[in-house]
Amino acid sequence: HGTLVLEEVLKDIPLDFMALFSSNTSLMSEVGKVDYCAANAFLDSYAHYRSFHLKRKTITVNWDAWKWDNWQKTLMKDLPELYNQIQQYRDTYGLSLEEGAEAMALSLSSMEPQVIVSTRDFIKLMEHHKTTHVDWDFTEEAAGKSLPASTHERPNLGTPYVPPENETEEQIIAMWQDLLGIDKIGIYDNFFQLGGHSLLGIQLISRLRESFQVEVPLKALFNTPTVIDLTSLIEEMILLEIEGLSEDEIRKQISGTRQNQELVADTEPEQNYELPNKMVIRHLNKAETDHFYKDIFEDNVYYKNGISIKSGDIVFDVGANIGLFALFIQEKFENVTVYSFEPAPPLFEILKANTSQYGEKCRLFNCGLSRKPGEAKFTFYPRTAGMSSFYADKKEEMEVLTAIMNNQQRLGMDGMDRVLEHTDELLEERFREREFDCQLRRLSDIIEEYKIEYISLLKIDVQKSELDVIEGIDEKDWNKIRQVVIEAHDIDGRVEHIRDLLSNKGYTVQVEQDDLYKGSNIYNIYGTRQKNE
Repeated sequence: HGTLVLEEVLKDIPLDFMALFSSNTSLMSEVGKVDYCAANAFLDSYAHYRSFHLKRKTITVNWDAWKWDNWQKTLMKDLPELYNQIQQYRDTYGLSLEEGAEAMALSLSSMEPQVIVSTRDFIKLMEHHKTTHVDWDFTEEAAGKSLPASTHERPNLGTPYVPPENETEEQIIAMWQDLLGIDKIGIYDNFFQLGGHSLLGIQLISRLRESFQVEVPLKALFNTPTVIDLTSLIEEMILLEIEGLSEDEIRKQISGTRQNQELVADTEPEQNYELPNKMVIRHLNKAETDHFYKDIFEDNVYYKNGISIKSGDIVFDVGANIGLFALFIQEKFENVTVYSFEPAPPLFEILKANTSQYGEKCRLFNCGLSRKPGEAKFTFYPRTAGMSSFYADKKEEMEVLTAIMNNQQRLGMDGMDRVLEHTDELLEERFREREFDCQLRRLSDIIEEYKIEYISLLKIDVQKSELDVIEGIDEKDWNKIRQVVIEAHDIDGRVEHIRDLLSNKGYTVQVEQDDLYKGSNIYNIYGTRQKNE
């Protein structure tokens, strides 16, 4: 708890580094030291989280025993034999002050988030302290026919709770409870409304295939996201298998009988969702919302590299999606007006709901920005809405998402090994598309219509339309724009072109690529200048 308090107190101070003192006990799990072991294990995990997710230099040092320790003196009178044993151990293996100082200097020069300090062969020591692994039997017989324990109560859904009525429904509910951590799941509850998303869905499909020995397709979860529908599908597949049909024939049969469900599932339903900061919003997709939240609220992707905002400023949010950046601005700053532009009708409706409480501080435009006014076809991906585009190229989009998933695995995200086993199936579902005819306007026309004299920050994240937006700015209006953040797709040297353009207009320019986008063509470009010129 104290570590989190320190994090809160120091969050606005640009520290050179944070050093945490842990113990080797957290790695060896010594008997009788559960609380001490857990506390130090938290420090270790926190250092990794702060280093890799918050990108702040943090190091945890796992110290071995020292040659002295005042607490053991309390044993001298009542337990002299134990005192002597401990002291003998410390004299033989304990760290001296000089050794500790040298180890600390080496630790601080390390680029790793965790350093182990010991005078002994630590590999052999770990082998000696290994505990026995036990596989607990959580079958229905062992658990007394009870379902797995869960951590959260069932949320208030629009559907009434109806308990399982047969063994198949019980098995499916047990899987949902284990994956979602929710108690009392009913047969009419929707997997996605309970907080499920495609990554958890892959784990669920794997469990269904293993338990029922049928090749349940991933899209079945999107098309039949309730327990009762999945039960019906699985029982139907088992019956068809009994009839001797091949897997391909079963897929065709299932596909034909469920066409209507597939059409209904083309657009994911809006859902309420509580963000980590306790803000409740409307959204479409948990995995995508979590990704955007981390980008915007935790990594400050649009508020770094010299970007600054103050009371009274105007911010243009071009490519607003469901409005998380507008919410970030309104939460963090007072009296800032955000002009948000979102062409996709489903996203615009959610944007309206999420920003409605801010009134005139959030001005919304259901259009895209381009080099000239008009209308254009917009490809909308309901299950990967952030990649929707006026310049849709499903192959390119799939390559970007594949790169992101590979990077998530490289950075240690849980469950990605299993997800990558189903890449083709997942991509097929994530890039089902719809088309809309959307309005286009010019940024300079907006500036003129609303008599805007000064834009503190122009944020552009428009999936390959960034040059169109820029070319809709008249020369006379560039002096009104103090800062820009642009997500750019490096197509035909586009990043260099935008960097040169901004430099020629007097901006100090920085270009970077987030770890999650390594191997893709996506970069962030930051342009700042101290005052209007």
